[in-house]
Amino acid sequence: MHMIESATTETSSSSARLICGARTALPAQLVVDALALAGPGNARLDEVQAELLCTLEEHTVGAHWGFVMDLDLPDTGSVWTPWTGGFGPSAVVVLPDCPAVSTGTRERCGEFAAHPGAHSWEVGDRPDDESPADRARRKIPRRRARPQRLNQEPEAVTWAREKAGLTKRALAEQVGISEQLMGEIEFGWRSATPVNLAKIADALNCPLVTLERKRSQTTDSA
Repeated sequence: MHMIESATTETSSSSARLICGARTALPAQLVVDALALAGPGNARLDEVQAELLCTLEEHTVGAHWGFVMDLDLPDTGSVWTPWTGGFGPSAVVVLPDCPAVSTGTRERCGEFAAHPGAHSWEVGDRPDDESPADRARRKIPRRRARPQRLNQEPEAVTWAREKAGLTKRALAEQVGISEQLMGEIEFGWRSATPVNLAKIADALNCPLVTLERKRSQTTDSA
């Protein structure tokens, strides 16, 4: 596990280190397996990243690792899959999130705990990698992206918690989830499951509808 370095070191290392950039696709069966790991009703098909990119620091030995999906569970963590040069992914696994945070920008590392190589903020895109426009067309993220859909309004959760006079840790303990997961729900990095959102509303003594994501009229009618 790499230790968090100073802001100066982070800036200089990001220009010298590159991501691996290896790409592959997630087999259909592993998509099903990833959804099963999330548990019934806790994930949607569009939350599974089927086109994979190894964002670890450039390496010549060891497996490539691709982020598959976030989990909204008490123990937090995410689903990842490994593969090697001549062989595609054959299994999906749940790994805890890397706890490191940049001292300069407060950016959270997007890799898994004890990952090989540098943290995600310390590495840059490969010079010969696709342009951002091409990458967007192929729907392959550079790093982990926020969920496209959220069950909660992040700002509403924060507002209700502060109104109730609770810290994120205190609320997380009442709901039965980790403080990290509670923070990610408030920042919009993870979508709260319907069960957890109901628990949050109950703990804050507020109507569930106050915390639920407000859908636009266009989205509702689609």
